[in-house]
Amino acid sequence: MRQLRKNMFAYETLPQECKDCIDENGAGGEQYSHPFNLKDYNEATGVMRAQPSQVYLFTGNRCNLACETCDSTFSDKHTEVFPERVIPVEGELLDPMAIARKFSPKQWVVYGGEPFIYENIYELTLMLLQKPGIVSFLTNGMYNVKTHPVFQDMILPNHKKFSVCFSVDGDAALNEKIRIGASTKRILANAKICAEKGVTTDIHYTHSSLNSHGFVDFCKMLLDEGMYDYPFSINTCPVEFPEAFSPKGLPNEEKRRVIEQVSDFMKEDIPEDMLVASRNIISSLQYRQVGDIL
Repeated sequence: MRQLRKNMFAYETLPQECKDCIDENGAGGEQYSHPFNLKDYNEATGVMRAQPSQVYLFTGNRCNLACETCDSTFSDKHTEVFPERVIPVEGELLDPMAIARKFSPKQWVVYGGEPFIYENIYELTLMLLQKPGIVSFLTNGMYNVKTHPVFQDMILPNHKKFSVCFSVDGDAALNEKIRIGASTKRILANAKICAEKGVTTDIHYTHSSLNSHGFVDFCKMLLDEGMYDYPFSINTCPVEFPEAFSPKGLPNEEKRRVIEQVSDFMKEDIPEDMLVASRNIISSLQYRQVGDIL
């Protein structure tokens, strides 16, 4: 496998279309998530000496929510609510602080579990604040930004250094049905504070078989809540695993109904990011697999 990887990086085994794409970017361009140089690759160990452009820091599976589409790998609360779905979690957590000491990427992504209940989140954030790179948090938003010390001491005063992505999977009723234990009102209030203070703020809609029908209502909620009075954006991606929750598995009749509903909504005067998200919803319903169009 190491030899195969070396051949790929050395440009020897790539299909012509891949070579054409790389050539278009120019030799030494941003490839494989970092500016690649074969001299940085140790064939004997498989280690890359070059700094990655992104480093993901997993803070463990402690979480205060039990979301339907999650699993015990990312939420110990999910294990309590859905014991029949438990996935055994073995081994010890790699210390995210130890990992952070080794790298200096362009972006850090901190996730869990819920990163803001990680016992060392203050110390970890302080360390990242002192290192190069933007720090992005993926969070369920179930805390109070006005009182949480990480936000008050570091994120809000240094807003250009941080971005925060909040998870919301529908309007209030649907979101709280899927994300068990969530308060949509609290999440949106926290998102507004972050956006108002200049922190790059996103709301992420995890598209699943449980909320396909609710995307338009989700968008209307954001508009009604005045979220676009603040500089924020929404994004979405479909669930692929667990497969039972993938929108690809919905009956064709339901897919067509949702596609028609979202298509009609796109004819309205809506923000650009909402338009892009709508296209993504339709795309994930049209394609069951590569080349398979509904």
